[in-house]
Amino acid sequence: MRGAEPPAAAAGRHRRRPPGLQRTVSRWPPAGAAPSPPDSAATPLPPTNWWAGSPPPTPPPPHQPPAPPPHTFFPASSGRLAIMAALWRRRAIPAVLLLVVAAVSGAHTPVDAHSSSLVPLEYTWSNACRRGGINGNVKWCPGPCPRDTVRKNYKITTYRRGQWFKFVYYRNNHSGGMMRLSLVPLKRRFAWWAHDKNAFLYSCWDAGMVNCPTRTSHECGTDQRGKRYQMWVRMPTVFPDGDYFLAYSWWGGSWQQGDYFSCARVRIRGGRMTNSHQPTFSRSSRGGRCWSSSSKIGQCSREPCFRKMAWRKPASFDGRKPGRIYRWAVNK
Repeated sequence: MRGAEPPAAAAGRHRRRPPGLQRTVSRWPPAGAAPSPPDSAATPLPPTNWWAGSPPPTPPPPHQPPAPPPHTFFPASSGRLAIMAALWRRRAIPAVLLLVVAAVSGAHTPVDAHSSSLVPLEYTWSNACRRGGINGNVKWCPGPCPRDTVRKNYKITTYRRGQWFKFVYYRNNHSGGMMRLSLVPLKRRFAWWAHDKNAFLYSCWDAGMVNCPTRTSHECGTDQRGKRYQMWVRMPTVFPDGDYFLAYSWWGGSWQQGDYFSCARVRIRGGRMTNSHQPTFSRSSRGGRCWSSSSKIGQCSREPCFRKMAWRKPASFDGRKPGRIYRWAVNK
C-alpha cells in the first residue's frame, strides 16, 4: 500500500485560485473574425492565453466572413500582397521579406528591358522575345522570330544587294554575349533550319555602342546611360529580289541573360548578284572572342542562365568556318 502523500504536495494539488483570477482559454482569432485585409500590414497576434480581467479582443461585425484556416491557399488573382499577409500571420518573416524585394523589383522592371531591332524596325510589337524564362515581364517566345501582333502601317525598308546599311538595336542597360544576322524568306521565318543555313554575319553583341540621338523610349529604349548599339552591315549578294525577314539573335549576355530574337521585314531590289556568300565573324572585343556565357543559341534554354561568363568564339567559328550560302538554296 502506497504511503501517505506529503501535506505540501496535497495542498498544492488541491489549491484553488482566488476568485477573479480564474484562467480562461481563448483561441485567436475568435469565431467569426475576419482575415486581415491583403493590402495592409498585419498586426502581431496577442498571446493564446490570458487571465480574466484583461480586456478581451473586440469582436468583428457580424457581416464579415470568418477567418480562413491556417493553411488556406490564396487564388492567383489575390496577388502578392495577399500571400505576404498570410505568410506574416504564420510568422514566415524571411519569406515575406523575399516577396517584398520581388514586388519592389518587379514594380520598376520595364517590359522592354532587353533588346530588339530598331533599324530596320522589328516587324511586330514584341520587344523582348525570349526563349524560356520565369520573369513575368517577358513572356515566353520560342523564336527564331516573334509571334506577336504585327505593327500597323509598318514600313518595309528596301536594300540593294551589296549595299552597306546601318543596323541599330537597343542596349537597355545590358552588355556581353554574341549576336548573328540571318535573312530568310517570309514562309520560313519560324523555321530554325532556314535561319541557321542563311546566317551571314556573327559579331560580339556589345562591340558598337553609340549615343542615342534622343532619350525617347523609341530611340533609346530604357537605357539609363542614353546608349544603344549599331553596326554597319553589307547586304549579301546571293539573295534574289523579294521580301525577307532580317532576323537578329542575341545570346550569352551578362546578368544571366538567355536567348533573344527579333525580326524586321525588308525588301531586296537590284544590285550585283553572285553565286555564293561566306558568313563572317566581323566584330570582336578581345583576340577574336566575345565575353559571353554561351557560344551558340540554345545552350541556355531557360533564364536565368547559370553558365560561367568567359571569352569565347561563336561555335560556328571555333576552329572552322561555317558553310557557304548559295544563291540557288536561299529560298528553299
